[in-house]
Amino acid sequence: MDETPYNGLIEGLRARLGPHGVLTGPADTAPYCEDWRRLYHGRTSAVLRPATTAEVADAVRLCAEQGVPIVPQGGNTSMVGGAAVSEDGSEIVLSLSRMNKVRAIDPVDMTMEIEAGVTLKAAQEAAAEVGCLLPLSISSEGSAQIGGVLAT
Repeated sequence: MDETPYNGLIEGLRARLGPHGVLTGPADTAPYCEDWRRLYHGRTSAVLRPATTAEVADAVRLCAEQGVPIVPQGGNTSMVGGAAVSEDGSEIVLSLSRMNKVRAIDPVDMTMEIEAGVTLKAAQEAAAEVGCLLPLSISSEGSAQIGGVLAT
């Protein structure tokens, strides 16, 4: 997908998300265009990597204004291609990998507040540090992100 038809969309996204928030070019976007089993292949002109919920909102708004579809992607460990982009390159990937902070853990109430890009393994380790157990274990816990785990 060429950036030209998007009337400055990529430029606008870069202005809002900063230099690390937008990946373009085949070498940078390739890992986001194929699932881990290599069954689903696609193309995209950009991968958005917001660091805050405000940046997510800005990115979604800008893409919606131009009618550009977004494919949200966590750790890209789906077994059913739910995070795969189309082969025609018409979609932009929204990766939550930079939203990877453990914000708070309350061991008394056994609750945690974590961002969508935190891996399941990091969440388990954070819980263990305060004497709690996050009793979910899957083979992709080192790469599966909480946002994707909860969404599927």
